[in-house]
Amino acid sequence: MTAFGRRLVAGINVGIGTHLVVTTASIHYGTGYWGGQSSLFHQEYSDHSLVSEAPDARHYQAVTRLVTDMYTGRGLSSTTTRLSVPAIGVSDSVSFQDPAAICVGKEEVTEAFRAVATLNPQWITPPRCIHVEPMGSTIALTYYLNNRYGGRFSLQSLLVVHVELQQLPHAREFNQFVVTRMEEYWNGVSPISNLLFWAVRRINGVASFQITSRFLPSRG
Repeated sequence: MTAFGRRLVAGINVGIGTHLVVTTASIHYGTGYWGGQSSLFHQEYSDHSLVSEAPDARHYQAVTRLVTDMYTGRGLSSTTTRLSVPAIGVSDSVSFQDPAAICVGKEEVTEAFRAVATLNPQWITPPRCIHVEPMGSTIALTYYLNNRYGGRFSLQSLLVVHVELQQLPHAREFNQFVVTRMEEYWNGVSPISNLLFWAVRRINGVASFQITSRFLPSRG
């Protein structure tokens, strides 16, 4: 092997090693166990039975069904075709992020939740909409999630779902929710936001899409 070849291999190894270290750090930080960042979250949600829904949650049951499907292994696409009042849809440019990955576009997000389905997700307590916040043209819905994965690993998190109201053709009023963005905060902790960690999480999202779409069999 030439000197250039050796330098190239060494550079690739350093790049892969750095990527793995940053991904591991992002996941560990995101779990909230560094510096006790999740302690207040667990204190607030220590008794699952006391986690109450927001007063306006009943107006967003279609979104709640979407979240429930996503986090019980049914995936993203199954809900978007279901008839409901109001209707529920997902934007083609929808994004999803958590401490491990950032997925952009409906195809990437759909594949991400196909991958989640392989972990056999089951809720310990049903997803609950605990906060509703109008934000101009969008509404941010915060869900409390308490799930078990792989039959033994449990995780509490907050999922913020941003939706827009749209009017269907020939309708007289706004009657469709369209999901535009989703952010999951494991144990209530915001992911590290600097450029390096963002880039690594984005690469993970693209890699996850490529692997899942090519190698994970469709349920048909």
